Amino acid sequence: MQEERHEPYQQPPPTTEQQARQAQQVEQERARQAEQQQAQQQQAMQAERQQVQQPVPPRAPEEQGEKRETLFTPEEREQYRSRWQEIQIEFVTDPHKSAEDASYLVSEMVQNLEKQLNDRCSNLEHAWQQGKPSTEDLRVALGHYRSFFDRLLSV
Repeated sequence: MQEERHEPYQQPPPTTEQQARQAQQVEQERARQAEQQQAQQQQAMQAERQQVQQPVPPRAPEEQGEKRETLFTPEEREQYRSRWQEIQIEFVTDPHKSAEDASYLVSEMVQNLEKQLNDRCSNLEHAWQQGKPSTEDLRVALGHYRSFFDRLLSV
C-alpha cells in the first residue's frame, strides 16, 4: 500500500483588509507609547522645576541653635542665598548664563572674605604701629585670628 503524504497546514496569507488592520494596530501602539513617553518627560521636567524652586534649608550655625560667629552678616547671607536660588532657577532656561552667574557669585564671596581678612590685618597692624602692643592686645588679636581661622575651616 502506498502512503499518502500530507503537506503541513499553512495559513493562507493575510488579506489586504487584515494587513490594514494589523498596520493600524501597530500604528496605534506606537502612538500610545509615544504619548506615554512624552507624559513621563513632562512629569520629570515638572518635578525638576519644583525641586529647584524649593527653598534652601537654613545651614547657618546660629540658625541650627549653635552660637558661633559666621563669615558673613545675616543680611549678606540672605542676599547670597537669594541670588543662589535665582541662579538655580535660571539654570532651567539658560544653563550657560547660570554657570557664569554662579562663578561670579562665588568669586564675589571669596573677595568679600579676602577684604574682611585684609581689614582685620590692617586694623591690627595700625594698632601695633601706635606703640608696642601689650600681651593682652596680642591675646585679643590672636583670638580674632583664631575666630576667623575657625570660621574658614567651618565653610
